Amino acid sequence: MRLFFILPRVPYPTEKGDKLRAFHQIKQLSKHHEIILCALNDGDLHENAIPVLKKYVKAIHVIPISKISIAFNLLKTLFSGKPLQVGYFYNKSSAAKIQSLINEYKPDHLFCQLIRVAEYVKGIPIPKTLDYQDVFSKGIERRLATAPFYLKPFLKIEYNRLLRYEHDAFDAFDNKIIISAPDRDLIPHPGRGEIVVVANGVDTGFFSPIDKVKDYDLVFTGNMGYIPPILKAPNSW
Repeated sequence: MRLFFILPRVPYPTEKGDKLRAFHQIKQLSKHHEIILCALNDGDLHENAIPVLKKYVKAIHVIPISKISIAFNLLKTLFSGKPLQVGYFYNKSSAAKIQSLINEYKPDHLFCQLIRVAEYVKGIPIPKTLDYQDVFSKGIERRLATAPFYLKPFLKIEYNRLLRYEHDAFDAFDNKIIISAPDRDLIPHPGRGEIVVVANGVDTGFFSPIDKVKDYDLVFTGNMGYIPPILKAPNSW
């Protein structure tokens, strides 16, 4: 099967959770399927990104999105009713490029990571999967509790938009996956039970038990720069 991946970031280097998850999804799926990778990029491309990813994909297309384009589209999004999470990554030129690539490669299935890129494939008559990964609306709701008063009105608007968008995205995709059952149960759609939980794993080829005196009972690592939607259970990390 030919799979067309659409990602909001180039999945290398794997220093962020979404990139790490996408990288290993591609790595594993490439064992049985042909992967076409299309990734948006709002920064500098790592010098090793293309060589590393080429080991697992048939073709790579990186679509740059400039800071000017991001600012312009965020402004447009304020009046569109869509979440800023979507507006940041969406623009018409990227949409035209993605549509052109889909026409060229004629994939059997489309795979979108996060609702950030869902807008690019809405209405395309090809079976598609959405990896919700996280529940953005819940993350914003948690921020509302501690945000300064002057940010609360904007966060409230984003929260309501995310609720609608996460609901509508459900109906736009044939298949939906997410990291954990607690996340799944927070998706604002009555059919949330259909979402398949695909938990993050551990690379046992890299990490393995060692015979060493224990210095710590627990080491917590990760991106501390944002508030996660929920506090996940240990077996869902």
